[in-house]
Amino acid sequence: MAKLFFENRFILTKKLHREYYREFYRKNGRSIKIISAVLACIFAAAFLLSVILFKSTPAAVLALVLCIYFVLMVPFAYVFREWIGYRGLKRDHQASAIFEIVSFYQDRIHVKVNKTEFDLKYDSLDGLMETKELWVLLLKGKSGLNSTQLLWKKGFTDKSEAGLKAFREFIDNKSKKSIFGAGE
Repeated sequence: MAKLFFENRFILTKKLHREYYREFYRKNGRSIKIISAVLACIFAAAFLLSVILFKSTPAAVLALVLCIYFVLMVPFAYVFREWIGYRGLKRDHQASAIFEIVSFYQDRIHVKVNKTEFDLKYDSLDGLMETKELWVLLLKGKSGLNSTQLLWKKGFTDKSEAGLKAFREFIDNKSKKSIFGAGE
Protein backbone atom coordinates (compact mmCIF):
# COMPACT_ATOMS: atom_id res chain seq x y z
CA MET A 1 0.00 0.00 0.00
CA ALA A 2 1.33 3.41 -0.97
CA LYS A 3 2.26 5.79 1.82
CA LEU A 4 -0.03 8.79 2.30
CA PHE A 5 2.00 12.00 2.69
CA PHE A 6 -0.72 14.67 2.87
CA GLU A 7 -4.49 14.75 2.82
CA ASN A 8 -6.94 17.60 2.26
CA ARG A 9 -10.64 17.21 3.13
CA PHE A 10 -13.39 19.75 2.68
CA ILE A 11 -16.96 20.43 1.69
CA LEU A 12 -17.17 22.65 -1.35
CA THR A 13 -19.65 25.24 -0.14
CA LYS A 14 -21.22 27.97 -2.25
CA LYS A 15 -18.92 30.44 -0.50
CA LEU A 16 -15.73 28.51 -1.42
CA HIS A 17 -16.94 27.93 -4.98
CA ARG A 18 -17.74 31.65 -5.35
CA GLU A 19 -14.29 32.58 -4.02
CA TYR A 20 -12.64 30.21 -6.51
CA TYR A 21 -14.75 31.35 -9.42
CA ARG A 22 -14.22 35.07 -8.79
CA GLU A 23 -10.45 34.63 -8.70
CA PHE A 24 -10.45 32.36 -11.74
CA TYR A 25 -12.64 34.76 -13.72
CA ARG A 26 -10.59 37.76 -12.59
CA LYS A 27 -7.43 36.13 -13.95
CA ASN A 28 -8.85 34.40 -17.02
CA GLY A 29 -11.95 36.37 -18.00
CA ARG A 30 -10.26 39.31 -19.70
CA SER A 31 -11.28 38.22 -23.21
CA ILE A 32 -14.93 37.91 -22.13
CA LYS A 33 -14.80 41.43 -20.68
CA ILE A 34 -13.27 42.86 -23.85
CA ILE A 35 -15.79 41.14 -26.14
CA SER A 36 -18.67 42.29 -23.91
CA ALA A 37 -17.43 45.89 -23.94
CA VAL A 38 -17.04 45.89 -27.73
CA LEU A 39 -20.53 44.41 -28.21
CA ALA A 40 -21.98 46.98 -25.78
CA CYS A 41 -20.45 49.78 -27.90
CA ILE A 42 -21.79 48.24 -31.11
CA PHE A 43 -25.32 47.97 -29.71
CA ALA A 44 -25.13 51.50 -28.28
CA ALA A 45 -24.28 52.74 -31.79
CA ALA A 46 -27.10 50.61 -33.23
CA PHE A 47 -29.48 52.16 -30.68
CA LEU A 48 -28.45 55.68 -31.67
CA LEU A 49 -28.72 54.90 -35.38
CA SER A 50 -32.15 53.33 -34.88
CA VAL A 51 -33.45 56.38 -33.03
CA ILE A 52 -31.80 59.17 -35.04
CA LEU A 53 -31.59 57.89 -38.62
CA PHE A 54 -34.19 55.18 -38.95
CA LYS A 55 -36.70 56.30 -36.29
CA SER A 56 -37.42 52.61 -35.64
CA THR A 57 -38.73 52.01 -32.13
CA PRO A 58 -38.61 48.16 -32.14
CA ALA A 59 -35.02 48.12 -33.41
CA ALA A 60 -34.03 50.83 -30.93
CA VAL A 61 -35.56 48.93 -28.01
CA LEU A 62 -33.81 45.71 -29.04
CA ALA A 63 -30.46 47.49 -29.45
CA LEU A 64 -30.90 49.22 -26.06
CA VAL A 65 -31.72 45.95 -24.28
CA LEU A 66 -28.70 44.21 -25.84
CA CYS A 67 -26.48 47.20 -25.00
CA ILE A 68 -27.55 47.09 -21.33
CA TYR A 69 -27.05 43.31 -21.25
CA PHE A 70 -23.47 43.55 -22.52
CA VAL A 71 -22.66 46.52 -20.27
CA LEU A 72 -23.75 44.45 -17.27
CA MET A 73 -21.79 41.42 -18.50
CA VAL A 74 -18.48 43.25 -18.11
CA PRO A 75 -18.53 43.34 -14.28
CA PHE A 76 -21.07 40.57 -13.56
CA ALA A 77 -20.61 37.76 -16.11
CA TYR A 78 -18.90 35.50 -13.58
CA VAL A 79 -21.86 35.63 -11.16
CA PHE A 80 -24.17 33.73 -13.48
CA ARG A 81 -21.45 31.26 -14.53
CA GLU A 82 -20.51 30.67 -10.88
CA TRP A 83 -24.13 29.94 -9.96
CA ILE A 84 -24.61 27.59 -12.94
CA GLY A 85 -21.27 25.88 -12.22
CA TYR A 86 -22.11 25.10 -8.60
CA ARG A 87 -25.56 23.79 -9.51
CA GLY A 88 -23.95 21.66 -12.23
CA LEU A 89 -21.48 20.14 -9.76
CA LYS A 90 -24.30 19.20 -7.40
CA ARG A 91 -26.30 17.73 -10.29
CA ASP A 92 -23.33 15.80 -11.72
CA HIS A 93 -22.55 14.25 -8.34
CA GLN A 94 -26.23 13.73 -7.49
CA ALA A 95 -25.74 15.27 -4.07
CA SER A 96 -26.82 18.25 -2.02
CA ALA A 97 -23.22 18.76 -0.86
CA ILE A 98 -19.86 18.28 -2.58
CA PHE A 99 -17.35 16.42 -0.37
CA GLU A 100 -13.74 16.33 -1.57
CA ILE A 101 -10.81 14.29 -0.30
CA VAL A 102 -7.49 14.96 -2.02
CA SER A 103 -4.75 12.49 -1.03
CA PHE A 104 -1.10 13.00 -1.92
CA TYR A 105 0.91 9.80 -2.38
CA GLN A 106 4.47 9.26 -3.57
CA ASP A 107 3.49 8.64 -7.19
CA ARG A 108 0.07 10.27 -7.61
CA ILE A 109 -2.62 12.57 -6.33
CA HIS A 110 -5.86 10.72 -5.61
CA VAL A 111 -9.05 12.77 -5.70
CA LYS A 112 -12.42 11.62 -4.38
CA VAL A 113 -15.44 13.84 -5.01
CA ASN A 114 -18.46 12.22 -3.36
CA LYS A 115 -18.57 8.82 -5.14
CA THR A 116 -16.30 9.76 -8.06
CA GLU A 117 -12.57 8.93 -7.81
CA PHE A 118 -9.65 9.70 -10.10
CA ASP A 119 -5.88 10.08 -10.04
CA LEU A 120 -3.68 12.96 -11.15
CA LYS A 121 0.03 12.93 -11.94
CA TYR A 122 2.39 15.40 -10.34
CA ASP A 123 3.84 16.35 -13.72
CA SER A 124 0.40 17.65 -14.76
CA LEU A 125 0.68 20.44 -12.17
CA ASP A 126 1.29 23.66 -14.06
CA GLY A 127 0.71 26.54 -11.66
CA LEU A 128 -1.17 27.94 -8.71
CA MET A 129 -3.86 30.49 -7.98
CA GLU A 130 -4.42 31.50 -4.39
CA THR A 131 -7.46 32.99 -2.70
CA LYS A 132 -8.08 33.80 0.95
CA GLU A 133 -9.16 30.25 1.80
CA LEU A 134 -8.10 28.16 -1.20
CA TRP A 135 -5.13 26.99 -3.15
CA VAL A 136 -6.11 26.23 -6.73
CA LEU A 137 -3.73 23.87 -8.48
CA LEU A 138 -3.68 24.50 -12.22
CA LEU A 139 -3.43 21.28 -14.21
CA LYS A 140 -2.36 20.78 -17.82
CA GLY A 141 -3.90 17.83 -19.62
CA LYS A 142 -2.36 15.66 -22.33
CA SER A 143 -4.60 17.17 -24.98
CA GLY A 144 -3.82 20.70 -23.84
CA LEU A 145 -7.12 21.01 -21.97
CA ASN A 146 -6.56 22.66 -18.63
CA SER A 147 -8.39 22.06 -15.39
CA THR A 148 -8.05 22.91 -11.72
CA GLN A 149 -7.99 21.14 -8.38
CA LEU A 150 -9.11 23.01 -5.29
CA LEU A 151 -7.46 22.63 -1.89
CA TRP A 152 -8.93 24.22 1.22
CA LYS A 153 -6.08 25.70 3.27
CA LYS A 154 -7.75 24.64 6.53
CA GLY A 155 -8.55 21.15 5.22
CA PHE A 156 -5.13 19.54 5.70
CA THR A 157 -4.66 16.92 8.37
CA ASP A 158 -1.60 18.86 9.61
CA LYS A 159 -2.78 22.47 9.77
CA SER A 160 0.38 23.81 11.41
CA GLU A 161 2.54 26.32 9.56
CA ALA A 162 5.33 23.74 9.44
CA GLY A 163 2.94 21.16 7.97
CA LEU A 164 1.74 23.57 5.27
CA LYS A 165 5.33 24.56 4.47
CA ALA A 166 6.24 20.86 4.14
CA PHE A 167 3.27 20.40 1.79
CA ARG A 168 4.34 23.31 -0.41
CA GLU A 169 7.90 21.94 -0.62
CA PHE A 170 6.54 18.44 -1.35
CA ILE A 171 4.46 19.73 -4.30
CA ASP A 172 7.38 21.74 -5.70
CA ASN A 173 9.68 18.70 -5.45
CA LYS A 174 7.19 16.19 -6.91
CA SER A 175 6.16 18.46 -9.80
CA LYS A 176 9.76 19.53 -10.47
CA LYS A 177 8.38 23.06 -10.83
CA SER A 178 8.14 26.08 -8.60
CA ILE A 179 4.38 25.80 -8.05
CA PHE A 180 4.46 27.35 -4.59
CA GLY A 181 7.93 28.85 -4.89
CA ALA A 182 8.90 26.96 -1.72
CA GLY A 183 12.54 26.85 -2.79
CA GLU A 184 12.74 30.62 -3.30
